[in-house]
Amino acid sequence: MAANGDFGGFVTITAVHLSKDLIHVKVFFSVFGSPDDRKKTQEALDLLRKEIGAYFILHNN
Repeated sequence: MAANGDFGGFVTITAVHLSKDLIHVKVFFSVFGSPDDRKKTQEALDLLRKEIGAYFILHNN
């Protein structure tokens, strides 16, 4: 999903909250599209979140 950019709608990152210790981050987004587009976007962003988390765990040890 995320590998081919199939986010299924128009995605806007609305806010990013990063903790002072740079350990935790919350990303807020909105999706313009159908409920199916929103579901596809959430699935793609969940996959992207896992990939980014694995990268940082691997490179911070």
